[in-house]
Amino acid sequence: GILEKLRMELNSLHAKRKRVGKKWYWDLKPDYRLGEEIRIE
Repeated sequence: GILEKLRMELNSLHAKRKRVGKKWYWDLKPDYRLGEEIRIE
């Protein structure tokens, strides 16, 4: 389904869920370079 497709795309980007204090955020592509486009379809 949709969530499985999203999970596969996040895995292919090596996305990481990071914690800052009590909040969480996603680092969608840890090796991101300035100007690079990140697409999740």
